[in-house]
Amino acid sequence: MALLQSGDGEFNQLLQIDLGIPLNLIIFPAYGKTFVGYNSRSQGFSDEVHLGGEIGIKFFNKVWLTGRLNLLRSTKNGTLDATTANGSLFANNIEYTNLDLGFAYYINKKIGLSYDYGSAINGRVIAAAPSHSVGLFIDIK
Repeated sequence: MALLQSGDGEFNQLLQIDLGIPLNLIIFPAYGKTFVGYNSRSQGFSDEVHLGGEIGIKFFNKVWLTGRLNLLRSTKNGTLDATTANGSLFANNIEYTNLDLGFAYYINKKIGLSYDYGSAINGRVIAAAPSHSVGLFIDIK
């Protein structure tokens, strides 16, 4: 019989600050965002520092191209083994730098389709397979 774990038993408290600004790059609407956060974790897991940024450029009033950089760094202040988390499938002291490229297309003024490709460009104690995301969105502004 296999045991399916649904969590690692810890409690997370992520305090994060996000800042963004609209931009105009020549004739194209654009934006830039950045964030910094601190994730306080319990049960012997190390706390984490989250950092990142994003930029987007709009073309033809229908298409957004985006790029994101996300960094996760461990403070290495936990007591669990870094690679096995004492037998749990949830590892401790995970660190990575992730790069994401995205594309969004407005079908009409409110509804659109999106595609994102992300991959870790470096990491420690992670599974580093690339990810693909496809979505349908509604713009509520």
